[in-house]
Amino acid sequence: MHDLVRDVAIQIASSKEFGFVIKVGIGLKKWPGSFGSFEDCTTISLMGNRLKELLEGLVCPLLKVLLLELNDSVDVPCKFFKEMKALEVLSLKGGCLSLESLKCSTNLQSLQFIECECVDLISLRKLQRLKILGFLSCYSSEELPEEIGELESVRLMDLTGCTGLRRIHVNLIGRLKKLEELLIGSKSFMKWGVGGTSRGGMNASLTELNSLSHLSVLSLRIPETKYIPRDFVFPKLLKYEILIGGDTCLRCQTSTILAFDSISITSLNAKTFEQLFPSVDQVSHEEKVLLLLSLTDLKLVSLSTLKYTWKGPTRHESLQSLTYLKLWHLCQLKFIFTPSLAQSLPQLETLEIKDCSELEHIITSKDDNYEGEIIPNSICFLKLKTLFVCICEKLEYVFPLSVAPSLLNLEELHIVSADKLKKYLVVEKEKIHPQLMEMASSCFLN
Repeated sequence: MHDLVRDVAIQIASSKEFGFVIKVGIGLKKWPGSFGSFEDCTTISLMGNRLKELLEGLVCPLLKVLLLELNDSVDVPCKFFKEMKALEVLSLKGGCLSLESLKCSTNLQSLQFIECECVDLISLRKLQRLKILGFLSCYSSEELPEEIGELESVRLMDLTGCTGLRRIHVNLIGRLKKLEELLIGSKSFMKWGVGGTSRGGMNASLTELNSLSHLSVLSLRIPETKYIPRDFVFPKLLKYEILIGGDTCLRCQTSTILAFDSISITSLNAKTFEQLFPSVDQVSHEEKVLLLLSLTDLKLVSLSTLKYTWKGPTRHESLQSLTYLKLWHLCQLKFIFTPSLAQSLPQLETLEIKDCSELEHIITSKDDNYEGEIIPNSICFLKLKTLFVCICEKLEYVFPLSVAPSLLNLEELHIVSADKLKKYLVVEKEKIHPQLMEMASSCFLN
């Protein structure tokens, strides 16, 4: 029934009365000729069709939205867009395109290329009304020319998946003064410039981000700490996905993620974050959500010198939104949480622990290094749904007695290669919820 309603709606919308042509995912190989003239069309969507050829030109004086998907080998004719002067939104997946062909489409406000081979990027400077610019998985793109910095109206720039991108000209990013979202991801540009000068051949620097007063969403990877300038701090961000170090994948673009991978660091503490983010004390109560309060994912991977996940006083509010914690290949870590740190994670849903060869306890019984803090009487993981423990050969037990009553939402429990594990919980069987007891009895795979 859903498909029938959809087909009828598309059929009605595609009539000349409404000016829509929507033929999505129906296996088209050629431009649809059955519709006749396209002069009255305002919207054309042919996504999901992998067209193998295009018309040399298309007269569409009223067209505002054009969504196309092409076979990778298709060259877009240089005059294809010439008579689309009203075009405001263009999304092109696949194919090869010279951006010089868009010189007449000066009303464009949203321009997105997906897996597309684009050349003559300098021509983008003519599209001064652009607000959204995206190059998604455009593997052949190696350089963003400095002329893109002239697009003063751009609010969102998306470069995710551009694995061949080696150069972003110095001060290009810093000139996009209205930029609100910059999405680079973990697999795209990484060769950040170390300084802030404009010497020839130099790449964009992280310091340029501080010129963007409207920036609120950021996704990028910093492969080595040497690329972080001294005294650098990130702008106040609503959402971020930041990877410092190796090639850990960023999970999605709906979370606020911070990941450390294969760098030298002995512990995380307030100063670790204050060196990168403005201090919580410097913002109003309403703005606290812009900082660590919004952190939902934290990933610590292959940090051979890390001894503590957090060392120093715990601000109970600082990590209160954390839902996902990944700890992989941490060979010096003996415990993960102190009681006070564990108590400060009320939203934690997923805990992944893998190859922590010295790990003895997930929650230690002492807060010796946390003088002045009140140690909680009980620890609650009310939201915890998934617990994964693998190759932790010194782990003696998973949780202490006080945690057991709070694990009623636990859905997945996997314990693999934990040879010294004596008990899942330090608690008598009759005090454990029956469903949890059944789960625990079947989880050991030594």
